[in-house]
Amino acid sequence: MYNKKPVIFFKTIYGIITVIVLSCFGIIRGTKTEKEFDKVSGKITYIGKHYKELPNRNFGKYRYIKLDVSEQIFEIFIGKDFGDFKPSFEKIDGLKVDDTINIYFDIDPSETENINRLVQFIFKNEVPYFKRGSIDKYIGITLLAIGILSFLLLAILKYKDKID
Repeated sequence: MYNKKPVIFFKTIYGIITVIVLSCFGIIRGTKTEKEFDKVSGKITYIGKHYKELPNRNFGKYRYIKLDVSEQIFEIFIGKDFGDFKPSFEKIDGLKVDDTINIYFDIDPSETENINRLVQFIFKNEVPYFKRGSIDKYIGITLLAIGILSFLLLAILKYKDKID
């Protein structure tokens, strides 16, 4: 009987390296301070729970803000139910039209609409009104651990000559 070992070592290594690299991006984004994000400052011209047809799910868990200096609409998720990716701090409903605020955000190059869903921090007069949660950091750390453990398991299987 012929027993052939699976030839998966290099294909799997490429996948593990991809997971490790992506996890590092998550950790980096999750540990950035507000000074490391793009910033826009201006007066609020619109703030509400809806914007046009949005949201299309999780009603009441989003807020939409438009500033006088930007054409972008900023979508902020503020859900606090079990299972939500909660913000670490939020008092968005304390803001009103004509308040001057600073919004710190990331840019999503794949976004085709004029809506930014990557708001990280909002400040009014140096007082925080929103801080995004640490989910990016935690997902990054989890994926990094999975990647390292997978790499170690693969190395052990290769060392014991179970795979090629």
